[in-house]
Amino acid sequence: HAKSCTLSHYDATSATVQGEKCRLTIDLVAMSGGWTPTVHLSSHRNVKPIYRRDIACFVPGAFDRAQFGAGSMVGEQTWAGAIQSGWLAGAQAAGVVGLQESGQAPSFDDATSMAFVPAGPLRGANSKGKAFIDFQNDVTVSDIELAHREGYQSVEHLKRYTTSGMGTDQGKTSNLNALTLMAAQREMDISAVGTTTFRPPYTPASLGALAGRNVGPHFQPERRTSMHGWHLAHGGVKMEAGLWLRPLW
Repeated sequence: HAKSCTLSHYDATSATVQGEKCRLTIDLVAMSGGWTPTVHLSSHRNVKPIYRRDIACFVPGAFDRAQFGAGSMVGEQTWAGAIQSGWLAGAQAAGVVGLQESGQAPSFDDATSMAFVPAGPLRGANSKGKAFIDFQNDVTVSDIELAHREGYQSVEHLKRYTTSGMGTDQGKTSNLNALTLMAAQREMDISAVGTTTFRPPYTPASLGALAGRNVGPHFQPERRTSMHGWHLAHGGVKMEAGLWLRPLW
């Protein structure tokens, strides 16, 4: 368990840790993978995410006529922006079903609403410790660098080589940071690197829930050979052999 931590100022411009260090006694470490719009549902509908450099995030690409997005999902970072985009999405949805919006979009004072600032490099140039990318599978910056040296440069290869994003959160807290590092290693824009494939469900489901109720041998049709009756009449004991019931002895 955690006992202490060392804090110091990080300069994003030079990617270095500067100033005096401060050591604190702690008993808990709260970690975050940063702000990332939830593009999973739109991706399930084949809306390809696109990268916005101004907020360092992937957001949904072009929706079709019957799909709409609003709020932080589409990159709106402020309260007022989220309300405005929600009103616009509702007006567009009304138009699709033949209705017209009434009134005007509400306006709010945005003075107390703050947009987040994209993070700088994920590890300082003079940092000697490990910099974790995936908190569940303990994937570090050096693991991403090793994957690049070994030739695992595709996003899907990177995921499988390092196991980044393969925990129960399915990359919600780590994928963007891993892709950012791989793009830097390949000297490419992150928009050209792409993303991993988003597949349902968004929230993990237990295998028991997917299996459903216990129906015993009736979970699939029985397939019997033409000699099934003869086998039983002569004391044969049946077993499942592939799709068929065949005599065990």
